[in-house]
Amino acid sequence: LVLRSWMATATDENVTLLTNEEKEEEEEVTSFSSEPVPKPIKISSPLPIPKIPKPGLRRHPLDVPYSVEDNSASVNIRIPERTSIHYARRPEPSKHSTRGRWACGISMIVLMLALTATAIALIITSKNIEEIIWWQKTVIYQVYPRSFQDSDGDGLGDLEGIRSRINYFNDIGIKAVWLNPIFESPQKDNGYDVSNYTAIYKYFGTMEQFKLLLNDLHDNGIHLLLDFVPNHTSDEHPWFEESKSNQTNLKQDWYIWANSSSYGGPPNNWISVFGR
Repeated sequence: LVLRSWMATATDENVTLLTNEEKEEEEEVTSFSSEPVPKPIKISSPLPIPKIPKPGLRRHPLDVPYSVEDNSASVNIRIPERTSIHYARRPEPSKHSTRGRWACGISMIVLMLALTATAIALIITSKNIEEIIWWQKTVIYQVYPRSFQDSDGDGLGDLEGIRSRINYFNDIGIKAVWLNPIFESPQKDNGYDVSNYTAIYKYFGTMEQFKLLLNDLHDNGIHLLLDFVPNHTSDEHPWFEESKSNQTNLKQDWYIWANSSSYGGPPNNWISVFGR
């Protein structure tokens, strides 16, 4: 903003406004005159002169004259200075809290040392690792033969398919394989209804194929577990057939029998998914 300063010379009848440049020219002219030149005086300008706001005062966007004729100075609006932001600080710990932290830390260290010492003592006093039974320290892999690996394309997994995966067991560190029931069965309970504990289900393979699987697993240091179901048998098992034939046979008490109800139905109202 360039501010033009205005100077005026006063006479008896009128007032003439002079700029600084005109004032200097007039002084040069009058310096050769014999008549004294009146001293110039300052008067207020008819145009508004912007005011420099004092520290702490900020001009409002509307702090301007409404028109040229309105030469009254507008009012400065005092806007308070923005206060500095104080962030919450964690209070200084007291002596008691500091002591508590130290006590808690020392207690944790002592507890960890005690647990470590206890673990070492148990290891020293326990049995030698070599004396631990193999199934207590190994990973056992469960194989459901029906869906694990099909080797002949009939849509059902079989023993040869399991045998072809022995390298896979070695690669992932398996030391024992658990087979779901592979015994002869009518498959009314997915192999858990065994009809012959000494034969292999025909769709899984033969006894010779089972022996090959067993030998190959042992040659690779892998144990084999068979899912044996002694709790019950299939109703097609010879033992059950003999047990139900009469009440005097040798296997009559191999199964639990009960008299029918008074109306000739089942002895109770128990419902079974596989019963009829």
